Amino acid sequence: MVDPGAPNIAFSSVEWVPIIPGTNAAFLMAMAYVIINEVLYDVDFVKKYNNAPMLVKPGGTPLSGKEVGVEGDYVAWDVADNAPAPLDKAKDPALVLSEEARQRVGGARTVWELFVERVSKYPPDVAAKITGVPADTRSPGSSPR
Repeated sequence: MVDPGAPNIAFSSVEWVPIIPGTNAAFLMAMAYVIINEVLYDVDFVKKYNNAPMLVKPGGTPLSGKEVGVEGDYVAWDVADNAPAPLDKAKDPALVLSEEARQRVGGARTVWELFVERVSKYPPDVAAKITGVPADTRSPGSSPR
């Protein structure tokens, strides 16, 4: 349990991890950093069940189908067709664009690329300085990094 104060549950069979109040976001970003860098996520699930493949223009707004000649409000890069496609119809949506694909969609990036860029600023050693949670903290029963 991650909590600034030691609640009663901390004295049961769970491990209590103290954290500096108000630093939860940095802690979660460090968790995401480890999950991404150790590829501890289901790539197919990420592609299929959220907006990670959605294309975002350099100004931060979603790329619309109208702008690239496809149906739909939201667009992904379909690796299978090597072309933009409606987000919900892409056969194999890219999480990371090739440079060629990026040029063909006006410099757009995927939501996944933007998320990974943000998360990259919070490796565990950086987050430890913010949160007070040691970088090598692992859950009981997990394998060491």
